[in-house]
Amino acid sequence: MQAWADYLDTLCAGGCANPYTEDEERSLSEIIEAFNERHGTQFSREDFLRFERVNQEIMDDDMKDMMRNNPADVVYNAFSEKFFQGMVRAFQADSEIRNIVMRDPEAREQAIKHCFQRAQRMVSTV
Repeated sequence: MQAWADYLDTLCAGGCANPYTEDEERSLSEIIEAFNERHGTQFSREDFLRFERVNQEIMDDDMKDMMRNNPADVVYNAFSEKFFQGMVRAFQADSEIRNIVMRDPEAREQAIKHCFQRAQRMVSTV
């Protein structure tokens, strides 16, 4: 798992404020495994880096302020909606993952929760 964390840190150099923790690594692996098991796909960690890019894209000043100044249960719905819209944009060219995200609410929610936790950590360390 550490090699993957090192890869993400290198890939996100200058863009990722927080390297992946062991728990986040485990969460990402579980998401990928669940996607592949439920949908017979062969997605890799690299495929799921797009989630991290979506997370970075939506974390504008307004979202950061909202997350800093409100409890998680208050801001989660706004984050979820904005993240979902970002996923749709990011995956327009990849019909396979887009179809899963659109049709599998459990897989979508798992990905959103993972990125929400990363976003919370991002704003708590700034």
